[in-house]
Amino acid sequence: MSLLISIAFSVLASIGLAFAKAFSIYGLIRDKRYSWVSFIVISVVWLGATVLSANRTCGQWGCSWGLHFGWILALLPQGFVTNVALGEKLFVIALLTYLGLCIYFFGHVIGRLSYVVVSIGKAVTNR
Repeated sequence: MSLLISIAFSVLASIGLAFAKAFSIYGLIRDKRYSWVSFIVISVVWLGATVLSANRTCGQWGCSWGLHFGWILALLPQGFVTNVALGEKLFVIALLTYLGLCIYFFGHVIGRLSYVVVSIGKAVTNR
């Protein structure tokens, strides 16, 4: 039960961090200090990590899709991971890095969408 509670709090914290980043991005856009370069870079990195991690598992009842981070361990030289504990640590680091990318990417997307919605609202009310 405590594992489920930890996961739930982690998901809520991640959503909160994404919205905090969105408010920050909204302010940068509003103040005309937003750089598209940062959005493009984070989008390319996030998309690359997502595409490389996509994994399809098929059984007799059909296929399901999920994220698989084993490709990161495959990039390391043969014999680099000598024990299971090191492999697990690298997996957790990869997973947390991907979580950070998701928070940053979705923060940018939500911030951009917020700015567009507010701009459309202002345009409609000023007519």
